[in-house]
Amino acid sequence: MKKKGNISVAMGLMFSVMIMTGSAQATSISQDVTFATAGQNIWGEGSASQFNLDKFYGLSWNQSMRIGDIYRKWHGDYGAEARATTRGKIGVDVNASVSTGSVDVNYPVNITLDLPDPGTVKPGDTYTIYSSFVNLPSANMTIHPSNVDISMLMQDFNYTHVLEPKSVLQSA
Repeated sequence: MKKKGNISVAMGLMFSVMIMTGSAQATSISQDVTFATAGQNIWGEGSASQFNLDKFYGLSWNQSMRIGDIYRKWHGDYGAEARATTRGKIGVDVNASVSTGSVDVNYPVNITLDLPDPGTVKPGDTYTIYSSFVNLPSANMTIHPSNVDISMLMQDFNYTHVLEPKSVLQSA
């Protein structure tokens, strides 16, 4: 009788293995997918940020002056006039730019999912979905590092003047 018990245990184990093997059948699905971004901020979400400053610190002027006058009468124009103009600046021109930096990524992969065959999973069953991926050869990443550029240009005393004398004596 002991032999009969061993045969039942062996048959039960074989049946269990067959059931497990039957539910372990899988369908593989493969798909090429590309993960990509361009201009992505290195330090956080969104695109890279840039701050620019172009500012003159100092004094600048543009002044004009007129002395005299030309008189226009019915019998002719007469008079004298002089005009003078001066313009210039003295100070510092500051140009600055700050960039957070950015990254461009092109990362193609082939993804494979192993799913149970249709009809092998019943409500309440536990099953596993296996996944794997393979990098495709055209993957690349370009990093544009953060930077700070500052330039300062000292403006010497820059003076321009224009003197325009004019005199008219004309009769009609």
